Amino acid sequence: MSLGSYSYSQSEYEALQNANDAGALVVAAAGDSNTSQPYYPADYHCVLTVTAIDINNFKAAFSNYSPKADHVAAPGVDVRSTAPGGYETRSSTDMACAHVSGLAALLFAAGGPDTTPKQVQKAIQQTALDLGSPGPDSIYGNGLVNAPGALAYLFADGIPANCIEVHDFGYGLLPDLDNDCYVSFKDLKIFAAQWLNDDCSDANQWCNGTNFDASGTVAFPNFAEFAQKWLNCNDPEGINCAPCTPNWP
Repeated sequence: MSLGSYSYSQSEYEALQNANDAGALVVAAAGDSNTSQPYYPADYHCVLTVTAIDINNFKAAFSNYSPKADHVAAPGVDVRSTAPGGYETRSSTDMACAHVSGLAALLFAAGGPDTTPKQVQKAIQQTALDLGSPGPDSIYGNGLVNAPGALAYLFADGIPANCIEVHDFGYGLLPDLDNDCYVSFKDLKIFAAQWLNDDCSDANQWCNGTNFDASGTVAFPNFAEFAQKWLNCNDPEGINCAPCTPNWP
């Protein structure tokens, strides 16, 4: 939600709580006045609040923040977006909010019809990459949203600490699909490309390593297993999977 004011509204709160009870996760921008003053709808307890950070992962100068420290952060400075007549570059917590809304939609789609708002919100908050002071804080909340981590968390009910190290673009550990003895963001790109391939029949080489259930299609069940394999990275440094390849279950 890209709207708000500093005035509490009981009717607005009840409407959003009803939406949450009906299965919707409400995501709202924190506001753009560089203040911790309660801002609504972002400050209703049934809403996931989003603050804005810049390209260097620092708080955007305009972004509101919250002593509750239960919010998350996302890019909100110089974001290219659609606008009347084409595209514009904009900076606001509205821009940051859109990133998190998109991630929530992805998690709901991945989890299926039984996925609850609480599960999606927990996955986003628990896997956010810590910024600023250690642990949740008033500026960055839980930290920078982490899409691959949130997907893995949703499927695996939690990620060991050594598998969410801020490493290689900050997206955590992935199975070594390119066999370079190094688990990096390249491996996620490989998986994504193979996932989008429509036909994995006849041992199609393009799908090697991702069509785990031999169904002929790389789909969400394969991502579930991909996430499980991700969790079996056991290097204490949080970088490699010893020895050279993941510790496949």
